[in-house]
Amino acid sequence: MSGNGDFSPETLDKTWVKQKGHCLGCGKQLVKKNRGNQKRGCWEAHHSKARQNDGSGHTNNCVILCCSCHKKIHPKDKYGNTRTLSVRELQEINKYRPGGDSLINTLLGIFRD
Repeated sequence: MSGNGDFSPETLDKTWVKQKGHCLGCGKQLVKKNRGNQKRGCWEAHHSKARQNDGSGHTNNCVILCCSCHKKIHPKDKYGNTRTLSVRELQEINKYRPGGDSLINTLLGIFRD
């Protein structure tokens, strides 16, 4: 989702700090000022639980994903239907990315605390 959605600037800041400026999907370092654009380090805020399923705009429902992972989390099938993957499913897809595993596990540890 481009734009602000329903995440407040405070929620975005808290999530950014919690994830240490890294994509929760692949571990890529992001650039805070590049939200929603296609520049290097671009990122999007994503609702873990979709808004249409009563997902809130609170920090516990916000994850930061690089633009590539955000696009992957909303794939379309051959009929053009969109299905939203869970962050866990996205991480499984990205699991075999060289160097991604240890950072993803570190970030997952942050969310388990």
